[in-house]
Amino acid sequence: MDKRSSDEQRQRVQSSGANGESGESQTNIARAGATEPHDDVQSAAFLVAEAYREIGRRADWPDLATRHAAGDPHVFEVRDPDGSATYEVSFTADERTAICDAYAEARPAYRAQPERLQEEFEVFVAMLEGWANWHLLDAWRNPIEQKARRRSLEAIAGALEGVRAAILELDLAATGFVYAKIADAIAQIMSSADGQPESGTPMVDRPLEAMSNAAEMRRDLLAYLGPAAAAARQAADELPHIDRSGADTRLVTARALRAELDRHGIPFQTSGAGFSAIALRATFELAGLRLDRIDYWLRKAAEE
Repeated sequence: MDKRSSDEQRQRVQSSGANGESGESQTNIARAGATEPHDDVQSAAFLVAEAYREIGRRADWPDLATRHAAGDPHVFEVRDPDGSATYEVSFTADERTAICDAYAEARPAYRAQPERLQEEFEVFVAMLEGWANWHLLDAWRNPIEQKARRRSLEAIAGALEGVRAAILELDLAATGFVYAKIADAIAQIMSSADGQPESGTPMVDRPLEAMSNAAEMRRDLLAYLGPAAAAARQAADELPHIDRSGADTRLVTARALRAELDRHGIPFQTSGAGFSAIALRATFELAGLRLDRIDYWLRKAAEE
């Protein structure tokens, strides 16, 4: 499955009530038709889910590659701009439909508001998929040592300082040219991801506009990079140690689910048959974890 197909699958959510007829089955909420986030909360949730996926790019690629090669419908390949392959997991259309139906049952007050239900479901299922990809992160199960974590933060601080110093040395023409090259590269990536051809004149062929934009960006970067580097160094000095006692990804995810259900106004249940169990089991299974006693992790999360 290519990147475009994976995006379509993750966004395969459309309200059955878009035409104003709220009596239609809520099953249709999870069917074809990509939608965009409509508010800040939803946008933030998608960013968090994507952050989990980005972290997961460091994880179990060989195993996912094997699952992908074997035809696992949950695993798809993502080709990065440099041509390298990474892998992610997402629910199938049928699984999304089943989760959506259970979600609608758990939120009866919203059945008469299909568009609102659609938005809330998009946020929720994106979080589940993000957590599933997070489960593939071996670095969470085996955290790196504190010294290595601090060195990485110091490296970030040094890189930010280096970028600032380099920008100070560039003349406006060179700054405008590199801005144009970067802008065109980003535009090409975005058009490839959307499956659409590039449109408009490349920024590299609009040098005056590029220099004007670059001058504004230069002011912002010079203002922000210094404080950002200082903050990164402070983070390295003050970085807390990892609490390994609570680092079991199953418990962490169950706790996260409890908090997420609370935000969605859905009661957190500890039985093995309620919506909490449906959501947690789907997340674990998407990550490749098969657990017989899902209620154990729900009870553990409820204890705190």
